[in-house]
Amino acid sequence: MTPRTTGSSRATRNRERPRASHSMDAVISEAVALMDEGGDNALTFRALGARLGGGATSIYWYVSSKAELRDKASDYVIADVLEQTEEFIGDADPIDNLRAMALVAFDAIAARPWLADYFMRNTISQPNSLQLYERFGQQVLRLELTPLQSFHAVSAVLGFVVGSAADIGQQPPAGGARRRGDPAGVLRAHRRPVAGARPGRVPVHAPHPRGVRGARGSRPVRGRA
Repeated sequence: MTPRTTGSSRATRNRERPRASHSMDAVISEAVALMDEGGDNALTFRALGARLGGGATSIYWYVSSKAELRDKASDYVIADVLEQTEEFIGDADPIDNLRAMALVAFDAIAARPWLADYFMRNTISQPNSLQLYERFGQQVLRLELTPLQSFHAVSAVLGFVVGSAADIGQQPPAGGARRRGDPAGVLRAHRRPVAGARPGRVPVHAPHPRGVRGARGSRPVRGRA
């Protein structure tokens, strides 16, 4: 006769069973890979857990919700944009610097259209995105504009980049003109106008760059500087 398993012995085995162990970097990088392959709808805790060799519940050790996971995945990608734009923060012409940084950001979002929906959505958990915003702001401040003009200039540049890149990334033109690293070629090949950013693509309450925060009076900024 097979002996019955007592509740205490089951509890002992459960305590001895190791939980799936990942790293935050592995969780975020695999989340990015899932969204690259199938869009943001492809990112589920079940799919991500299976990809990492664990279960869905193992992901909750690292993030509390899918929204937080998407925000962190977005910021993970922006880290590459920061690295690539590092060379454009010197004393060269600020317009040239802005153009070069905008092209890098455009390329990143055109390659990953899902990125537009989460860029700067939550600056508390997206420090890289906030740093990129301020990097643009530092160049605009060299143009001798008023604080309010500087704020609008940064918002306009990033709004155009995010909106047009997301639009083009979702519908690449025929003939294979969309190539990673060739955003100018994409714009020439794409026949539809991209004269402005799509509503909802840009955060409405974007944080002010350093030095531009007085543009809206004494209202506090609710993001990390």
